[in-house]
Amino acid sequence: MLVSWKMWKQLNPTTTALVGTDPPLQLPYETDVATPQNYLYDLRILYPAYGVDVAKTPMRFKSHVYGVATADSKAVKAYELALLREKEGAFEDAIGGQPVTLQFDKEAFVLAAKSADGQPLFVERMLWVSWVGIHPDTEVWQEARLREELNPTPPNTVPGMPTTTVITLPPLK
Repeated sequence: MLVSWKMWKQLNPTTTALVGTDPPLQLPYETDVATPQNYLYDLRILYPAYGVDVAKTPMRFKSHVYGVATADSKAVKAYELALLREKEGAFEDAIGGQPVTLQFDKEAFVLAAKSADGQPLFVERMLWVSWVGIHPDTEVWQEARLREELNPTPPNTVPGMPTTTVITLPPLK
């Protein structure tokens, strides 16, 4: 279940946030600047995807994606929420060459995935910048017809806003 930051803080007033960066990031969690709702509309990336240049990825860095892993966890693929919302019924795809069946529930915002033998597959929802940071070799679902119809804004741009500069850092050792 997803809850707002405000509700979370009301229910869990002693919450602390762990940030594993060096040097530590100074984030204003007590203000509205760092709330999840505002973060989605802000061009800054508070937690960069180390070793990944999100400027060269096929979608906006704060797009919501569903990540799906094959049964053997050897391959993963990202499915963009904006594209899934335009999809009707179950559909077939392949992850790492393995056939899968997927179905998106528009009411519950849930993506279900099954392998060819009917085994449920692991599905996780997160922001693209987080998913690609964890899975830099991920495949990306590219349904050309939907991408053309939706005509998404190029990565790292928002109409009327200056282009964001992305700094790619070396992977942590």
